[in-house]
Amino acid sequence: MIKKLIEAHRPLVGEKVVEIGTSVAAPYAGWILGGLGADVIKVERPHVGDDARQWGKLFPDGSSSYFHALNRDKRGITIDLRNKNEHDWLKDFCINKVDIVIQNLRPGRVEKYGLGADELIRANPQMIYCNLGAFGMDGPLASKPGYDP
Repeated sequence: MIKKLIEAHRPLVGEKVVEIGTSVAAPYAGWILGGLGADVIKVERPHVGDDARQWGKLFPDGSSSYFHALNRDKRGITIDLRNKNEHDWLKDFCINKVDIVIQNLRPGRVEKYGLGADELIRANPQMIYCNLGAFGMDGPLASKPGYDP
């Protein structure tokens, strides 16, 4: 009975999400989707990880409480997007194994690696793709980087 009640409030159980992002926007979106039951896989840069790993280091091991709050209950992988084999692997994984992709990299960045919405959705029309850009897809600032939690 309890298990059914919990699952009723987790409508995304069984959905797989890839989060390509850093800091706040994508991690927060991934946190919400994970809370709704999705299996969230966070992609981080090698040797650096998410920028939020360095914010407010409060734990004894020097890790960030902010990072832990926004990234709990996620699985993580390290991908060097500059490495063609690694970004090709991630592209294939997203197309064949993932239901939802969320990203908040600077404008043009994911497209450079073949991970943009147009390319992935063309290969998998069932995919949900969420761009979390600072200034939207249209307008005079659409191509500019931005930061706003």
